[in-house]
Amino acid sequence: MQKFVDQIATFLKESDIPLTDWVVILPSERAKHYVQKALFEAYGKPILSPQIHTIYRWIQELTPETILDKSRLLLALYEIHLKRENQQDPFVFDEYLNWGTILLSDFDELDRYLIDSKQLFRNLKDIKEIENWSFGEDKELSPSQQRFLEFWDRLPGYYAEFNALLKTKNALYIGKAYRNVTENPDRFFRDNPNAHFLFAGFNALSKAEKTIFKQLHRLGRGHVLINADAYYLNDKNHEAGNFLRDVLEFLDLKQPDFVQDELANTPKKIEVISCAQTTGQAKVVGTLLENLTLEEVQETMILLADESLIVPLLQHIPAHVKQANITLGLPLRNSALRTWVELIFHIQEGFLKYNRVVAYHKDLMRTWNHPFVLALLSDREVQEIYAIEKDIRKWNRIFQDPSKIQVNEKVKTILNLLYTPWKQDWSFAMQVIRQLNALIHDQIPKSSEFEKAFLQGFDSALIDFQNVIQEGIPTMSLRSFKTLFNQQWTGESISFFGNPLEGLQIMGLLETRLLDFKRIYVIGLNEGKMPPTNPIQTMIPMDLRKFFELPTPREKQGLFAHHFYRLLHQCEEMVITYSAASESINSNEESRYIKQLELELARINPQIQFVKRDYSLASDGVKAEDVSIEKTPEVLSRMDELFRLGTSASAIKTYLTCPLDFYYKYILKFGEEEKVEEEVEHNTFGTFIHAVLEELYTPFSRRDAQGNLKENQPPSLQVEDIERMLKQYEYLMRQKFSAHFNNDPTAFETGKNFLSFSMALELTKRFLETEKKYILSLNNQPFFIEALEERLEYELELQVAGEKRIIKLKGFVDRIDSVDGRIRILDYKSGKVESKDVGSALSKFQGSMEEGLVKLALESKHFLQLMIYNYLYYKKYEIVPHSSAIISFVRLNESPFTIVAKDYSVTQIIESFPNVLEELLNEMYNTEKPFEHTKEFFNYCAYC
Repeated sequence: MQKFVDQIATFLKESDIPLTDWVVILPSERAKHYVQKALFEAYGKPILSPQIHTIYRWIQELTPETILDKSRLLLALYEIHLKRENQQDPFVFDEYLNWGTILLSDFDELDRYLIDSKQLFRNLKDIKEIENWSFGEDKELSPSQQRFLEFWDRLPGYYAEFNALLKTKNALYIGKAYRNVTENPDRFFRDNPNAHFLFAGFNALSKAEKTIFKQLHRLGRGHVLINADAYYLNDKNHEAGNFLRDVLEFLDLKQPDFVQDELANTPKKIEVISCAQTTGQAKVVGTLLENLTLEEVQETMILLADESLIVPLLQHIPAHVKQANITLGLPLRNSALRTWVELIFHIQEGFLKYNRVVAYHKDLMRTWNHPFVLALLSDREVQEIYAIEKDIRKWNRIFQDPSKIQVNEKVKTILNLLYTPWKQDWSFAMQVIRQLNALIHDQIPKSSEFEKAFLQGFDSALIDFQNVIQEGIPTMSLRSFKTLFNQQWTGESISFFGNPLEGLQIMGLLETRLLDFKRIYVIGLNEGKMPPTNPIQTMIPMDLRKFFELPTPREKQGLFAHHFYRLLHQCEEMVITYSAASESINSNEESRYIKQLELELARINPQIQFVKRDYSLASDGVKAEDVSIEKTPEVLSRMDELFRLGTSASAIKTYLTCPLDFYYKYILKFGEEEKVEEEVEHNTFGTFIHAVLEELYTPFSRRDAQGNLKENQPPSLQVEDIERMLKQYEYLMRQKFSAHFNNDPTAFETGKNFLSFSMALELTKRFLETEKKYILSLNNQPFFIEALEERLEYELELQVAGEKRIIKLKGFVDRIDSVDGRIRILDYKSGKVESKDVGSALSKFQGSMEEGLVKLALESKHFLQLMIYNYLYYKKYEIVPHSSAIISFVRLNESPFTIVAKDYSVTQIIESFPNVLEELLNEMYNTEKPFEHTKEFFNYCAYC
């Protein structure tokens, strides 16, 4: 059986009409090359080719008026809207954009389908009135309901006035061009009175297109060749034949030429492969290509049902394939341009949001980490950028003056352009954007060919939009300008030029029209990808569309069904892959076409071999809960180093809570990612209160941070001192917040940061008022602040895991005070604390005292910390603290939460501490217990 393009060539050769009088109309540009090759082979020698056009180009040639682009049409329609609204508010255009594009699409369809616009709009208005019908006689429509109905009443006027306006400009839209051609058939023969027209391979046709075909067919100068198979054409329920049956009936063709009967009668091998990973499909196809000879590659086509897989597919094409021709191109919207444009507009939106020219830290980092900018920089310049990022994080610089950022000249020039406000001067905005394009394009090295191609294609798409702006556009907001701007370039693609007749062919579905291949690999055949599930954007309800024979989703699905089924006409081997990855709802569902082939076609044609298989990439990943790290000699050596140099209660407590977390934090020394705090986090919030209290109390501290007595000993703390602090704390807190936000007071004037600031003030105030009450309750007993943030440390030797090991303990005590000589150790907590967290229920246990203390260290959140503080203080001063406690800022009424030695004295606890610590360390050094996540804790850290 001949390929369809060979049938076209045979038809032209065998006709009595000279080739020079033929005008061949095809549905795609790609098919033109194949038809020309087929003609050369049919004649066996070079010949003068007939005219060959796509139907869109043909209609353009027959139309003397200018066919306007989408942006110019939108602006022309807006002129009509302004006359009717009689407003110049910039937000009028914003509102208009929400429906203007949809209305233009409906106008285009009305003309393509030769609809009586007045009748349709009249019916549409009636439907809207029924939808808003008020059954009560005394009820009136609200102003918004009235305005809504007036809009539908005005639509016929929009249509008429819009076309009248375009006529004055000698312009129109493509739908009107189709209608005009149907109404003026003499246009067909103006340049070639002997012309004959061949319409080949068409499927879904508008009424205007069918009318054109019919007019020429009746004149005996129009010929229609359809590409169909009896399997779906004769089955009135099969969606793939819907349009073709309609066309044949409209043209009154009883016996159409070239209808095949291949699908139900010829052998075919169909293999369906389910892939657990989306990108695994590209690897499957790459493996299949590896097994093909170069001759077999020439007869192979890869159909991208999911066009987003183009990049992984290109990465997996084997080297021996040599030639690969990519027809669909790489859409600009799928490139780095999308994030680049988003960045440009986000910066401008920031100027409006903050009412000043500032550089937001995330925008800065996105800028110099963008592929376009990184391509300009040397390794040394990249390191300089990273140093600036580190400085931004260190000083928490949320906003900066862009002119004061110290970067190299390349980046400086880019920042100057990016941080130039447009001030709603859209012509200036286009100059800046294109200047950025030129700057980056010219400086990117030749090795970055893709980036250069993207920028070149992007700039080409913007030239026409710049001309539109110069012609004059209405007042609009930045949001509307962004919409129009994106409309200009997001539909463009980077074309890959290759030989369309040789080598491996890679196509999207629409590019396959008229073409036949022996071997086809379909990649990404998931429901929603093919057929696509994009809804029809229209103002015309579906029942009304159906009445007027306008396309509905069912017709759209029939269009794609025919494109898919006709690929099987000459195909002997088809391999289909689809993704079973559950990345979103229904994303792992195979296309209905796979089910139809398996349950319908394979049953009718017993010569079809239908095979289904599964494929999964090998995974080396390990589940988080299964991670287990053995305590090897190397790991134990790292632990020895940790304890010898000094460790804190928090490190030991981390192990008791989650050994794996301890391993990551203290053995591997993984830290949390340093980042800019736009909103005050919980730990920072507590730090501010700590810092303010330290500054307020420092003049009353008898010792410095190293524990040395000050020369001038301060007096005991009095109520009057607290009252002075109550007048100072707000100023100090504001200083802390301002410093945290790089001296930008606006960062905590509103939003969550303002709430955090207000809460910090409130908790500090409440603490000082509680302190005042405490001093009053002492009845003039001397109350001293002994030390603030004092560093305590002590080194001891313990028998751990059968060896003597040096253990150095250290800690910083928030506050040490005394009443009448009785020492009290205090630690501040900004979070919630309960009595059980400090082991307040300490009493005799059935076992030894050490066993009881170990149990409390394991079960109570803060007990171990306070026990270590008591021990370290005693070892430094040989004074047994009277008490130790936690103060919770959020539970001040119940604070302090104190360890109460009911049956054991503090002295006994201190004396027992080395044995308790030894027991805990033996647990940590136990090589039979690897580092694993504690199953009782449901919250995993970022690493385990």
